[in-house]
Amino acid sequence: MTPRALVRLGALGLAAAASACAPAAEPARAQWRVSLSTDAPLPQFGERLRIDLLAEDGHLACDGCTREVGLGATTTFPVSFGVEPPASGARLALRARLFRARIAGADGAPAGAALIDAVAWLPPPLAEGVTDVALDLRMDCFGVPPDLAAHTTCDPAASAPAEQPTLAPGATASARPGEWSRDAPCPASSATPDAMACIPGGAFLLGDAAASFSASLPSYPERLVSVSAFYLDLDEVTVGAVRSLLVSGALGVTPVQKRPTGTPGDACTFLGVGDASADAMPANCIPRSVARDVCATRGLRLPTEAEWEFAAGNGTAESTYPWGNEGSERDVCQRARVGHGPLVAESFTTATESIACRKDASGSVVEPSGLAAGGGVGDVTRAGAVRNLAGSVSEWTEDAFAPYDAPCWQEGPHVLGDPTCGDTGATSVTTRGGAYDSPPYQARAAARNSLERDTATVPGVGFRCAGPVAAP
Repeated sequence: MTPRALVRLGALGLAAAASACAPAAEPARAQWRVSLSTDAPLPQFGERLRIDLLAEDGHLACDGCTREVGLGATTTFPVSFGVEPPASGARLALRARLFRARIAGADGAPAGAALIDAVAWLPPPLAEGVTDVALDLRMDCFGVPPDLAAHTTCDPAASAPAEQPTLAPGATASARPGEWSRDAPCPASSATPDAMACIPGGAFLLGDAAASFSASLPSYPERLVSVSAFYLDLDEVTVGAVRSLLVSGALGVTPVQKRPTGTPGDACTFLGVGDASADAMPANCIPRSVARDVCATRGLRLPTEAEWEFAAGNGTAESTYPWGNEGSERDVCQRARVGHGPLVAESFTTATESIACRKDASGSVVEPSGLAAGGGVGDVTRAGAVRNLAGSVSEWTEDAFAPYDAPCWQEGPHVLGDPTCGDTGATSVTTRGGAYDSPPYQARAAARNSLERDTATVPGVGFRCAGPVAAP
């Protein structure tokens, strides 16, 4: 039999957990028996469950009135636990928080608002025996915090704070993990364009505080968003693709051509309309406006920030890197084309260029600098489709740059659908992904950067194209 968590919370402390396969004998004295469940996809939106008993003032009712349950593959729902009424007869509230392990603070409690946090009063217990109550942790309340002092908590019907309810006697938790979903599969009848992948849509948390390598480029606060299924180029647009458009007359603006060594633009990859020797290289030194024109010739556009991060993090898996979560500096160096800049930069917190991946184990510089055709051999998403999202060149997106607490990211419905800050005319626009000369930590899927919209001689920036999937 699969174990089910059973935690008994007493007014003066907590008893040990037991298994549903060998339940503890029910005491004769009065108690609440709480069943708790969620409709959240797990473990995507929660790996830990923290349960507190609160007094009327919103503080813990006793020193031992907290229990944490780790949720794993063998956990079944609803989770059940017992609560013994205090001898004083004081009113108690039950608080339950479902959260990711990565947001736990030093005390084990979650920090921030990227979780489901529900509070409800326990009803008066029976004089003796068991009073059954239930609490469902709904995704419609994700990120909506309670106010313990004001006794408000999220109402899932409105995804907004409301008066703290009293749990109804005789209820059983009805939610089931994974019932809440924004999955948008790629239609089977839709033919994926050549050299593109169809990325199934879904909901995820845009951003990750751990990916913020600069205070001016924060990847937080996280925002619950959903994206529709979309097409994305398997590879960065190459010099050959741009050159063919120039030869055919479909593109009227010539990219910046490689400059003499030692001058700005000396690492640009375009060698001229008639020179095919660099056709396999990613196209760089291209202003965003020209990149958009290139995509438009195919009936496409640049990806939005949300689309780009969703693809780089393997969709709802939300992995740290395109290949997964393995991310020591050496691991990143072996997989992605990063850390191959021309400068010696020791302080990666301030340097814009890095040679970290050019060094061998002894610290000697043995790798050449610069871009490489094909990029990193291991810089591939888990499905083995989309390449070089972590390194090679950073990539233009459709979004003007704005912090995640700006109105374009925060205003709107509880789940922001297909979000974008759009082409608002802002001076700075967002680029995503590490570049060949970036420090390895910029390879994270949630890392952000910004650049002047019409910058043309930056060799570390290129692009790929995206487009919506037509409804079947």
